[in-house]
Amino acid sequence: MVGPADPVYDVIVQSDALDYWTAFGTVAAVLVALTFGAVELFRWSRERGERRRDQAQHIAAWREVFVDGPNNDTDVYSVKTHMANTSALPVFDARFYYTSFVHDEDDWVERTWNEAALLPGQHVHTDWEHQQGNPGGGRLVEVTFRDAAGRWWRRDREGTLTELSAKPPGK
Repeated sequence: MVGPADPVYDVIVQSDALDYWTAFGTVAAVLVALTFGAVELFRWSRERGERRRDQAQHIAAWREVFVDGPNNDTDVYSVKTHMANTSALPVFDARFYYTSFVHDEDDWVERTWNEAALLPGQHVHTDWEHQQGNPGGGRLVEVTFRDAAGRWWRRDREGTLTELSAKPPGK
């Protein structure tokens, strides 16, 4: 048996300690590499998502309301709907939907107006529509469109941009 007084003992003890420290260092290096890899993967995924959304973030739609009479509750008012593409690429199959002024807030009325393509920098609008009633609701617009890469998008009434998995049903 090898004991502390034996000259071979120092070689065995130092060898075991060196092996343990080498193993510990290897495991630590692997954990650090995996952590940096995960951080880089997250960063790459986020940047990829931002690149996918870049064009879609430049599409906007809104309604402009002008009250013709002095009584803002029941008089005649005019509405014009706008859509703008401030991106560097065209969008296709752009349509907008809006809440009707005369119906419930959840009752959507689809406009027949749509654009086959909205060119870069293009701002289109409908003619003034003259309506009667309370113009207090319905100013918010939802728009769906297909970007230059063929991805479908929807910007809802709150302005939230969502990528759709396919062409919107019935739209």
